[in-house]
Amino acid sequence: EKEVSSIIDEHTVHIEKCLRGFKKGMDSYLSDDICQCESIRDEIMHDEHIADEKKRAVQMKLYEGAFMPLYRDDIYTFSYTYDDIADKAKFNINTLVLEHPHIPSSMSSGFTELVENTISPFENLKKAIVYFRTDREMTIKETQEVERKEHVVDKIEYKLRKTIFESSDLHLAEKLWLRDFVLNVASISDRMEDSASILEIMSVKRQL
Repeated sequence: EKEVSSIIDEHTVHIEKCLRGFKKGMDSYLSDDICQCESIRDEIMHDEHIADEKKRAVQMKLYEGAFMPLYRDDIYTFSYTYDDIADKAKFNINTLVLEHPHIPSSMSSGFTELVENTISPFENLKKAIVYFRTDREMTIKETQEVERKEHVVDKIEYKLRKTIFESSDLHLAEKLWLRDFVLNVASISDRMEDSASILEIMSVKRQL
């Protein structure tokens, strides 16, 4: 079980690198620095691959019998959901690099705000994982902060989609592409909220 906790800590490092990389890549793309964005994309691909390996390592330890059966299914599900955060970051940076979408300069600040806020809950999720081992009350406090921040992302997402479809300078196809991209970026914080919810469930089970 200590080995699993250590692997999850290593997993966290590479997921966070993917998130920070995605923010840097988005900033580069909005600044028309496509070469820098492509370079960052390569770094994210590397870290996402290592994150996948950490996920599989956790699952192998569970197969070997780590943790009581009461927790095993939850930890298995958590490892998938947690890893999906890195997958989402990779998907979004690939979208920018491969599809080269037109993002109007008037919307740049909106996309920057969305990205910053969608990765923000990760700091609280990291703390919740650490507290889970020793402090149920602080675990719940941090998971609730993840949920609060995810609701903020929902509001930013709504505002940005409204701006997109009210624009008279974009064709419908461009609006639909931007809408999908907004939803995919916001889905990063959705996966953080899902991960936090699993931690809450395990915290409750610990009291049974």
